[in-house]
Amino acid sequence: MYSEAQQVLQTPTFLAYMSLIDGLCTRECLEEAAKLFEEMVGNGISPDNVAYTSLMHGYLKRGKLEEIFILRDKMVESGLEELDLHSYTSLIWGLCSCENMKEARNLLSDMITNGVGPDEVVYSCLIRKC
Repeated sequence: MYSEAQQVLQTPTFLAYMSLIDGLCTRECLEEAAKLFEEMVGNGISPDNVAYTSLMHGYLKRGKLEEIFILRDKMVESGLEELDLHSYTSLIWGLCSCENMKEARNLLSDMITNGVGPDEVVYSCLIRKC
């Protein structure tokens, strides 16, 4: 599938990369999605919060928590701001779905510390899993 994706990317754009990365994550082809993500960065196309969140969400589906936090660190190192409300919500929802409440609560604390106010969706995710 990765080689087919590369053929589509003869003239790579952010949108083309993201469409393929999101599709690969949806199909749980995470190694291929990560390769494509790195290729995108290597080709000088900077990922945004949505790009990082898309890949993080794919990792969440497979329970690969370590990769999520590695990506978050890379995101911050690249100069992007900390996660936004959508990113935090997706990750907290995923952590709750994996029944990893400790990490979900830690992420909620990070969220508040970084000035991102949780909304009713975040609290709903946490309450449902208590």
